[in-house]
Amino acid sequence: VTCNPEVNIVSASLHFIEGIKKVIDSALDIDYKITLNRRDNLYYYRIYSINNACKFGEWIYGDGIFCMKRKYEKFRIIGSNI
Repeated sequence: VTCNPEVNIVSASLHFIEGIKKVIDSALDIDYKITLNRRDNLYYYRIYSINNACKFGEWIYGDGIFCMKRKYEKFRIIGSNI
């Protein structure tokens, strides 16, 4: 089984997703593009390399204060398999 972790942040608001991108890109020193899915009219910010997905997980869950339990558990499982 191949594990290709990725982070997807989705919003109908371009302004919102641009703000999220700016914060994440600055904090993690990365630069991914925002894409528009015309079928559902949603904007996607996708972090798709294993290293950068792990960097994101460590950044957002590092202090253990902010987390969505289901997402955090999935990150822990994926992180232990890399």
